[in-house]
Amino acid sequence: MIKKHRILWARLLFLVDLAIILVSWFFAYYLRFYVDLIPAPTGIYSLSYHMSLAIVILTIWGTSLHFSGLYKFQRLTSRTQAFRKIFNASVIATLLFIATTYLFQEYRFSRGVIGYFFVTSLSLLCLFRVLFRVFLSYLRTKGLNLRHIVIVGTGELAKTTAKKIEKHPETGVRIVGFVAVSDLSTLPSLIKELHLDQVIIAIDASDYPHLDAALSLLKNETIDVKIVPEFYKFASLIYDIEELDGLPFISLNDTPLDSWNVLLKRTLDISLGALFLLLALPVMIVAAILIKISSHGPVFYVQERVGLDGKKIKIYKFRTMKIDAEKETGAVWATADDSRRTWIGTLLRKFSMDELPQFLNVIMGDMSLVGPRPERPEFVNQFKDHYANYMLRHKVKAGLTGWAQVNGWRGNTDLQKRIEHDLFYIKNWSAWFDLKIILLTLWRGVFNKNAY
Repeated sequence: MIKKHRILWARLLFLVDLAIILVSWFFAYYLRFYVDLIPAPTGIYSLSYHMSLAIVILTIWGTSLHFSGLYKFQRLTSRTQAFRKIFNASVIATLLFIATTYLFQEYRFSRGVIGYFFVTSLSLLCLFRVLFRVFLSYLRTKGLNLRHIVIVGTGELAKTTAKKIEKHPETGVRIVGFVAVSDLSTLPSLIKELHLDQVIIAIDASDYPHLDAALSLLKNETIDVKIVPEFYKFASLIYDIEELDGLPFISLNDTPLDSWNVLLKRTLDISLGALFLLLALPVMIVAAILIKISSHGPVFYVQERVGLDGKKIKIYKFRTMKIDAEKETGAVWATADDSRRTWIGTLLRKFSMDELPQFLNVIMGDMSLVGPRPERPEFVNQFKDHYANYMLRHKVKAGLTGWAQVNGWRGNTDLQKRIEHDLFYIKNWSAWFDLKIILLTLWRGVFNKNAY
């Protein structure tokens, strides 16, 4: 019965979302051509043509939202996760729509309309999710739409599980009680007497021998059963479950960058990377001329770094130091009063302009606009044995900027803090998070006291 209700809610929400998409499309048309915010130099597109294009919009946006996982009802999913799915699906749909209209010339559209539509539809979809959650919360305060559960286990894992569930009353999950492993035989009768909807098994590793007995008692029940694995605490990133011929494989250090998200991130890298490179080109030309006339040697400096999956990549930088700067010192980090720098190099490093050629690395695919900063192999070999989870930074492409950098952990700063911020970024990645970091980079990343 619960599953049927979930399917019904999912279909209803999907239909409402399609209605929001349709309303947003025509509202965007009205804003573009009948509200004089931005003049329409090419005239007004006919409403009938706009209506025919709505079919393409509904198909693309509906497909993207469907495959985003937005309609897999899970009570313990946060509002932020839902917003992230909506944003990612909207960006992917917009890119697909632009590609479709490019391939098929009969589909022409106003860029102003698609801009208004993106903002309007994204805002209304998120607003609807907020209102829907408020509605569910109201129902749950009236004792409706609740899920009553018991937790099997009385150890630390069971207590932690209970605290996290009770921290989010809006989910409508109510804990009826705990069942000790010594009282497992009471489970079937409790399910019937208390009209339970779910059993959560959260037993410590020392009680794992009792797991078979618990599952055996529940095998003839139609109730939902969830297991909280104790090994979750060993997952530094996120863990995921894959299946092969019915056999589940649990990945402890997975990332949110699956096939769709990899495509989305790569598309942002190419489009924004090319735009930033074009904008930076005048500065780069001036910098190249000053480097050439101020010191002997090449303009660019190619350096080996460690990138995705621990593979070595070559990154481009403006040369900021004298020729053979590391001949006597070897591989060392730059310092605030580094005598190896040229005068123009000091200026370039101060404003992080020595990194501008790395837009080429981004466009070529060796790097991303956002990610953990790539380190030299000598330092990676040194750090990986002294800092826990250091190599997990290489689960994603290295970035031109990153969460650690915009929070001040760049250059010769606390490496442990930098690792923590890098892993937080990987674990919580979204396209919106990337855009946020890019916006923060100009304020916190470029003009930074640790840039030397």
